[in-house]
Order: sequence, then structure tokens, then C-alpha cells
Amino acid sequence: MITSDINDAYVMKQIRRTNRNLVLVGVFILLAMSAFLVVKRRYVYNFVFGPFQTSPSLLAQIESPEKEKNYFVRIAVSTLWDIGYVTEQEDHTQDHYFVAFVSKETEKEKIPVILKVSDSTKIREYKTRMKTEYFVDLHGEDRLFEGELQSTPKEIQQYLKNSKDTKDARQLLFVDTTVFRNFGYGFLVFLVPLVFFALYLFLLAARRSGSGLSHPAAKFLSSLGSFEDMVMKIESELQRVNEIKTFYTILIPKSSLILTKHWLLGEGGFALNIVRFEDVVWIHKTTTKQAWFLSVYDRFGRKMKIECRSNQIDAVSNEVALRCPLALLGYDEALAKKWISNSAEIIADFDTKKRQQAMAV
Repeated sequence: MITSDINDAYVMKQIRRTNRNLVLVGVFILLAMSAFLVVKRRYVYNFVFGPFQTSPSLLAQIESPEKEKNYFVRIAVSTLWDIGYVTEQEDHTQDHYFVAFVSKETEKEKIPVILKVSDSTKIREYKTRMKTEYFVDLHGEDRLFEGELQSTPKEIQQYLKNSKDTKDARQLLFVDTTVFRNFGYGFLVFLVPLVFFALYLFLLAARRSGSGLSHPAAKFLSSLGSFEDMVMKIESELQRVNEIKTFYTILIPKSSLILTKHWLLGEGGFALNIVRFEDVVWIHKTTTKQAWFLSVYDRFGRKMKIECRSNQIDAVSNEVALRCPLALLGYDEALAKKWISNSAEIIADFDTKKRQQAMAV
């Protein structure tokens, strides 16, 4: 159990900061998702509760499909007429366009709409029948179509503007039966993992905050001895201002890399990297397009990448090397492979050198 005496210590403040950051990121994710759902609330409502059954009389009342609350519709089509307009998609499938007369058994009125269809099986059936029939009459389940209600696209209006068999194309409604739900399914694939990730961050923060010793930094310090003793040792060294070196990172604003006499303290967004210099086995510099890093390997098998500014990486590397006289310096491909395959042997060699140095003193 952590006592109140060390609550104001640097390590404890950093543990609280990293836990707080986990919660803030989780909240941001949920707020961003909520804001997106609010912006897309019309689509979300139709995706969840639609399609909505409609009729010729309801369609006749629609002036602007873009303003309709229920625009994912289910229509009953009595007759189809092929307008001869076809578009080809990137996957080489074709969308065909028909004039569809929407009717209801209890109503005599029929409302023409433009129907966009991509179902190849249905299209082949319609095309086969249209070789002998100008209009195709539909019955039973074949009459039902589901799609997104829209205004007729301008290219279709242009195509039909001189047709004597249709009304003014601008007055026709357009029902797209092809991909009206694809955006929703794609968003779900994106949304569900993000929501679970946000919940995971909340649980992680709660677990790390619960006992006070579940944070990775606390676990590491506890493995070296009494957690409170380790925290106070670090705190004591941080008070000796003339003995510490502080560097600032660039990827994470306001984060610091602090070198005391015996400790390396690297502040990350969600972590506090703590390294005891006497345990450092190998250090080397590495770079990416974004930043420079100091890679630190210790006798516990840990590998940490400490982010540094490009104009400070040499100074950081030199300062760490001064505090780790037994550490291997510089990158070596063979050593990197050996660390992956047999780090225990490298650590054993390091421990041997450490014992030999202690005996020589």
C-alpha cells in the first residue's frame, strides 16, 4: 500500500499523469465517435431502423428526397422498363437502370421511379424477359426492392430528357438499391474496435490506479526492492539539481528525459520509462523519419526506445554512456540478432563483468 508521504513524489505524479492520459484518450475517442454519429444522425437512424415501407401516395408527396427523414425505403414494384443506361464499376460489375412503377394492391395509382440495380441474377432475368416483353411485370417477393431514396442524378436526367416514354426526369425519384448500406457496415468495422479500445483504456487506467502498484513503472521499481524506498531514492536524486541533466522530447510536447546520478527517467504519453544505470547492458542510437531514439537494453531483458531531439541525441548518448561504464556502446547487427535469440548469454556476460568490477574495488 502506498502511503501519503510519497504521493507528491515525481514518480507518483508521473504514474497519475500516464493514467490520466489513458482516460483522456478514451474520452476523446468516444466524444469523436459521438460527434460523428450526431452529424450523421439521419443516416444512422435509417441504417438502424430502415428500410421503411412506402407507397405511391407517400412517394407522390415527396418534394426533396434529401430532406426526408425516412429515406431508406422498401418499395413494391409492379412493372419494370429498361431505359438502356448502364454504368461499370471498378470491380467490373455493371449497374443497370430501370423505370420502375411503384404500386400498392389497395391503390390504383402508380408512381414511376428510376431504379438502380446491380444484382446480376435479377438483371439477367429481366434482360431475358425483355427480349419478348417491352415491360416486365413482377409478382410476389420479386416486387420488393430496398434502397436509398435520392433525387435523380443529372446524368440520368440528361439521358432521359428527350424520352417520350417518361415524365420529366427531374421530377422522377431515384432509388439506389446497390450500396446504400455499405457506408454503415464500413463504419461499424471502424467504430466497434475503437469503442472497445476506449473501454480497454478505461479498464487499464482503473487497474493501474486501483492498488497503486499495478502501473508498469511501479512493478519495475518493486522488483528492485521496496517500492517506497525506490521512489524516495529517485526523489532524493532529483533534488540535487546540479547532478541532473534534463532533455526535452519533440514527438510528445513538454515531455522530459531526465538523467540523475543513478537513474534515467523518460516521460512518454502513456508510460514512464525508468532505467537504473547500473543495470544497462547495451545502448545505441537509432533513427526514423520522425525522430531520433536512444535504444537502451538492461539486465532484466527490457528494451526501451527513448525519444530524443535530433540536436540532443549525441549529448544524451554521451551522458548515458558516462553513467554506464560497463555497457556495450553502438549498434551492432550481430549483437542485435543475438539479443533476440539469446539475450540471457549477453546479460550473463554483463553480470560477470559487473562482479569482476565489484571484486576489484
